[in-house]
Amino acid sequence: MKKHILAKASLLALLATTPAYAETTATQFKSEQSQLDKLEADTKAAIAEVKSEAAEAYEKIKAEFIDNPEPEKNTMVLIDPRNTATGIIGGPIYNEKNERLGKVADIIVDQKGKAMMVIVSDAMFISMGKHAAFDYSAVTRVDADGDVIMPLTEEIIARAAPFSYNGAQSGEKVSVIPDNGYSVNTLLKGRLLNPQKEPVADIENITFKAGQAAHLVIGFDKTLGFGGERAALAYSSTSVIRNGYALDFIMNADKSRQFEAFKAKMTQ
Repeated sequence: MKKHILAKASLLALLATTPAYAETTATQFKSEQSQLDKLEADTKAAIAEVKSEAAEAYEKIKAEFIDNPEPEKNTMVLIDPRNTATGIIGGPIYNEKNERLGKVADIIVDQKGKAMMVIVSDAMFISMGKHAAFDYSAVTRVDADGDVIMPLTEEIIARAAPFSYNGAQSGEKVSVIPDNGYSVNTLLKGRLLNPQKEPVADIENITFKAGQAAHLVIGFDKTLGFGGERAALAYSSTSVIRNGYALDFIMNADKSRQFEAFKAKMTQ
């Protein structure tokens, strides 16, 4: 008899607490659903921000192309940063199997801007890995994202002779920069000179098309290295000259006059 009474009492107690339990469960569910909704919203916002940053990173470089003695007749060019020295150097190298093999550490060009060699680093951080040089003709393509595709493997890179910028180290066990070769990394640190060898602009970038340097992107009239104006010159309209360890570009008289006319127009 006592067991029946206890059982009924327990049942009544359970029935009495069921509405409260249901209400608590519903409240908890709403709270968890709210948290999930917020997480989803935050995730969408983060993805949108990443996409925005990626789009901004690939925003075309706008520069007036100085190719006419009459500044008003110059044309505006839009340069895809993925096809520039700064867009390629430091970027990844893949093979046709989509295996990531390393990064582009440098490009070596000749006096006319034709790419001769691509310097490959086998490490995530260029300064820490082995550098090996390969003929630029081995580059299968540079894809839409600026990634370099080459028929390499980790074994091929491991077997390749290490690369050195010091020509005195030339030998069977070391690959060095050729006498007629110029490091693009060094060229990017150079200046644009007038025929009197006076610096008139900084080299900001170099565009490439099918393994050939096409344009110099220059900056001038800067304040403490910031701001200023930007323009583009045909790479072929300048020559590379050595200044100790530095490499600069020098214009001929005609191109220098065009540049000065352009600068005068910008200050009007």
